[in-house]
This record gives sequence, C-alpha cells and structure tokens, in this order.
Amino acid sequence: MADPVKRLGSRRLLSDVYGPGAQAGNNGAPDAYVGQLRFDALLAETLVLPDSWILDGRFFLGTAPAVLLDLVGRGAHLRRLPLEVRTRSTARPGGRLADALRANLLPSEGKTTLNPCQQWGISDTGLRTGIAAALGRTPERLLRPRLDRASDLEVPGVLRTFLSELSGGAADEDLGLMETGWRRWIEAERAGVLRVVPWEGRLRIGHPDLSLPAERLVSHEGRELLRRIEDSGSRDLRTSAIARMIAATELPSTDADTLGRWLHAAWHTASARQHHADVAYTVPAGGRALNPLEHALDHDEPDIVLIDDLLPALSALDGAGYGRFTHLHARRLARIWNDGDVGDVRRLVADLTETLTSVRNPRRTGSRAWAAISLAAGSSAVATAPLAAQGPVAVIATTALATVASLSAGVLSYSQQAHGGAGRRRVLRYLRRRAHP
Repeated sequence: MADPVKRLGSRRLLSDVYGPGAQAGNNGAPDAYVGQLRFDALLAETLVLPDSWILDGRFFLGTAPAVLLDLVGRGAHLRRLPLEVRTRSTARPGGRLADALRANLLPSEGKTTLNPCQQWGISDTGLRTGIAAALGRTPERLLRPRLDRASDLEVPGVLRTFLSELSGGAADEDLGLMETGWRRWIEAERAGVLRVVPWEGRLRIGHPDLSLPAERLVSHEGRELLRRIEDSGSRDLRTSAIARMIAATELPSTDADTLGRWLHAAWHTASARQHHADVAYTVPAGGRALNPLEHALDHDEPDIVLIDDLLPALSALDGAGYGRFTHLHARRLARIWNDGDVGDVRRLVADLTETLTSVRNPRRTGSRAWAAISLAAGSSAVATAPLAAQGPVAVIATTALATVASLSAGVLSYSQQAHGGAGRRRVLRYLRRRAHP
C-alpha cells in the first residue's frame, strides 16, 4: 500500500464505525449513519464487514436487504451492494450466515457452557447483560441438539425461542425483530444479493508486529501484566479476555490507558489483516464525532473541504439519485480505489457538493440537475417509506437512538415516524427551509 499521507481511497475498508456496539451507541447523529455508509462506498471499492456486524448489529438487523440495496447500491439500473461479509463459517455458499449464526452461542473447544456474548439487538442494557451472564451458566447440551436439527431458515426461530426462554419473555419484542433480521439476511445470501466469504484463520493479536514494548509501561504491575498476557497464549485469546485481565489488575492510570489503547489498536490492525482490508479505521477510546473524510480514508487531507452537513445531506438523496451519481462517476471512482489520487478525490467531493446543492435548491442550479438527482420524496419510495409499511416489522426499538425507523429507511431524523405522503411533505419542507434560509 502506498504512503497514506499521499494516497487517498482504498480497495477494501474495514471500519468499526459499523461494529455492533457502534450501531447501538450511535445516538449522536442517527441521520448521518446512512450518509457515512454512502460516503465510504464512494471512497472504497468494498466495505468489509465481519459476520457479527450483520447478525448482531441493530442497523443491519433493522434494515431489509432490499432497502439497503436501494440506499447504498451502486449503478443506475442493476444496483450492486458494495459490501463483503467475512464469516467464520466454512459452509457451502448460500449457507454461511446461517452456519455462523448457529455457531454464535456455542462454546469454543474445551468449554461446556454457552458463549456469554452480548446480544446487541436487545435494547435494554441491563437485560442484555443479564442474558449474557445466563448464557455463560447454561450447558451447551440444552441448545446444540436444537440447532443440529434445524434447517438454515429455521435457525433464527430456534435462537429466538431459546433466548426468550432464557430471559423469561422479557426481551420478546426485540427478539422478534432480531429473528426477522436474521432470516432476511440468510435469504439475501441464498439469493446472491450479499457476498459472503470465509475468513482465513483466527484473529492472532500476538503477532510480533503488534507487540507492545515493555518500556512504555511505567509500573512493575503493568510490565508484569504484559508478561502474563504474552505467556497466557494471547495469540489466540479473544480481546475481551485480555480486556478483563487489564480491568482486574490495579494499575496506574497511565499504564491502564497505554494497555487499553494498545489492545484496541492491535485488535483492529490484526482484524484488518485477517479480512484483507488495506485501510482500517478504529474509533478512538471514548468515541468522537465523525470526520467523514478522516474516517473513510484514515487520513486528514486539509486541501479537501467538506460542507458542514455533508452526511445528513447525503442521507437525504433517494436511492436512485445516489446510484446514478455512482454510475456517472464510475471511472473516477475506479481511479480513486486503485490509485488513491488526491486530485480525483478533490474533484469527486466538489461534484458531490454540487449535486447536493442542486437537490436542495433546484431553482438556483437548474432543472436538469433536479431531474438527475431526485429527492427522498421522489422515485425511490422504498428507501423513504417506513420499513413497517414494507412487510414485517423491521426496525429494532432502542433507547439509544431517537428512532431507528428513520435511520433504517435512510432519511433524516426530521422525518422520524413519517408515513406516506406526510413524511414526504416533511422532507420537502426541510429542504425548502435549507434552500431559502
């Protein structure tokens, strides 16, 4: 890979902005989430997602594959998802997500109780934590035979029933939505809508390139903990196990911070290698507001100016408008992905800004641009209608987001709980106010 200071754009981007925890906690700018996904899909040829980000993430579980294809699909006619799901499963093509879902709760070798993993589709934090603890106490023999007997499309129902029994029915509403999401993505893989590829080997966080020099730790306790991590087979330990070791040790705040940052960066770098991503972005500890350019490119390029509300404005485009933009700029996008030329990125951002401005203010920029890129109120109703109106309930309720309905449908938060014409009128009123402040 070329020097990141000189190269912008990538063939494959892995970003934990799309991880399950980030999906659940993205309460600062829900309307910007779809915009970030779209922006990343312009500057990276493929967005790489581990299977858990699809199967355990509220945004993806709450967004029907057909809706996501409309939101971020490239092309003017035959839309294509710019996503690749990397899975732990080695099952046959078409059955990999179902196989990964089967394995999610089953223990690793040598253990007899279920995997105590967080179920991020459950919105209540206390309930989610309680279910994880209960899983860790439950013998695997209570679940494995049920999963062994289930077909691929029956696995979501088996897991929903089991988790409902475990929680005493307290999480049934969320579990119903999770079951719907699981089944839809399994069907999408079977239909060839989603590319699912097995990953190679386990995460190996102990790679020599990821080591932490002991001299960076100021205390004997910190250096001793690092030695124990290295001696305990950390090459195959999950990062959560190492995090628990750090949390259980009394350390000076500087050492705790150093070890925490090392663990976070080491995991993400190793994960990027595992999934063959040439650019990886890690949200810093504590999180921060997204810088769209820095996120997508893992680099700050001061000569490229972004409008302040780029992500909400990009979210406001309907799916057909976004697909047409990718079609019109296909050659430039290919150059950005392959060469990372700063000039191409600068021109793409300028054209994108002009397109968004034309959508907001058609009178000032002419009817031709207005016809080329339609509003969320226009031709792509599937992206703007609430998912509940498109069939089964598809939006997972969460207190962390003001409403996930608007996020999943890809419209701005001002159209929350919009239905039919009323929702379209709200979008139009917003854009008129922006065009004539």
